[in-house]
Amino acid sequence: MKNMARRYFPDQDPVGRRVQTGEYDPKGDWYTIVGLVGNVKYEGLGEKDQPTMYVPYFDSGWCPWFVREMYIVVRSASAPEKVVSGLQSAAWSLDNQLALAHVRTMDQLLYESVAGSRFRAVLFGVFAGLALVLAMIGIYGVMAYSVGERTHEIGIRIALGAHRTNILQTILREGGSLALLGVGIGFVVALALSRTLSGLLFGVQANDPLTFAAVAAFLLSVALAACYHPRAPSDPRRPHGRPALRMIL
Repeated sequence: MKNMARRYFPDQDPVGRRVQTGEYDPKGDWYTIVGLVGNVKYEGLGEKDQPTMYVPYFDSGWCPWFVREMYIVVRSASAPEKVVSGLQSAAWSLDNQLALAHVRTMDQLLYESVAGSRFRAVLFGVFAGLALVLAMIGIYGVMAYSVGERTHEIGIRIALGAHRTNILQTILREGGSLALLGVGIGFVVALALSRTLSGLLFGVQANDPLTFAAVAAFLLSVALAACYHPRAPSDPRRPHGRPALRMIL
């Protein structure tokens, strides 16, 4: 395979060269490389490419005949059922004792190979969604409460001549700065922990910039919304708790 060729024959054409496996033995069998194929993952998509070589099926030096298996891969535009029946007929034409077993399509093989990773990814996704909802509720609650506690301060500032727009900008700026600090800390922690998810993803980076940006923008929006439309603190004289800023502004 290509991985083996890059390791043992870097920057060279491996075809035509001879190799020996196992411990070096001058009298041992040598194999001549007759072709080069792409890397194959036998144990799943998360498996690392291993140096591999193919040998003749009837070479008895590798494994006993009673444990050998042979897999045939067929590419066809026809329905799988038609292909299986044609393959069975071809096998019977060679030997009527031959039987096809474990016949599956490539889609089925891919589905089965990532079943465990898919389950873990879905599980992580559910918990991640719950964590996002809890974070949203927590951020909104804390930010809204902190702004609501400043209702009297805002009223005094307005009474002293402060402009309503300036007060609103100040509260949004302070709340946004605090939210940016929290998002920055969370970004660093998430970036450090994202490596643990790399084994569950195929074709997608664990530190996907779009995902990080979307989550950060969403949490910042929640924080700014809480600053703009908080609830006033509980007051028996205001049982309905009108929004603190709108009550004054």
